[in-house]
Amino acid sequence: RLENLNSELKNIQINLDESNSAMERRRLEYDLLDGTLGEVYSDLRAQVELNSDLEQSSKTLEAEHAAEVMKLHDDIRNLTESLSIVESKWGETLVELSSSESELSSLRIEKL
Repeated sequence: RLENLNSELKNIQINLDESNSAMERRRLEYDLLDGTLGEVYSDLRAQVELNSDLEQSSKTLEAEHAAEVMKLHDDIRNLTESLSIVESKWGETLVELSSSESELSSLRIEKL
């Protein structure tokens, strides 16, 4: 009877050892999985922060681009106004030249 109990005790001890080994393997697997999930979470968090930074940079670039476009529109308007003034002055100069030419022709005719 004592031998049977010893044998059962040994079997129980073997089962406990196997169970402890299995639990230790599972604990290691869970630790590994937990570490992997932690790394994935950290990577995702870094990606979210990077996306946020990129979005902010994009908005800044859009604002700078809009300001540049407005400045270019102002420059074009100013150049157009300047060109209009130059054209007007050129027209006045041509009229004056034509008038001076007429006067010169009249003077030549009178001289002759």
